[in-house]
Amino acid sequence: MSEKLKGIRVGEYVEILWGDACIYERVTDRMLGDLKPEHLDTPMRNVGRFLGVKRGRLMDYAVLWIGQDDKGHKLAVIPVSLIIEVKRARKAEAFKKPLISHRFHRLHGRAIKIYGAKRFAEKG
Repeated sequence: MSEKLKGIRVGEYVEILWGDACIYERVTDRMLGDLKPEHLDTPMRNVGRFLGVKRGRLMDYAVLWIGQDDKGHKLAVIPVSLIIEVKRARKAEAFKKPLISHRFHRLHGRAIKIYGAKRFAEKG
């Protein structure tokens, strides 16, 4: 288990900050040359009930229960190696939310990060 998850017990509500992947579309050659480190990072924040660390075929994953609806439970499955920080959280509404949003502007439209953080990022 990750050092960052030590001391966290199954059933506790936690907030996990982690780095997600993304895909960009409509990137011009000029934009490709102008990529900055902040364009590459996609920090995500999940809050939910910790269900433990499960071993997948490729890596270990922290599993959080983040809710349920009439069709079943919703889980966040986070690669342990991508976890940046873990904090205990109060029992509250569980969620998964991007922390940033990226857009590159160009003359005839814009390149938009379409997977990972999108348009509804928080300012913070």
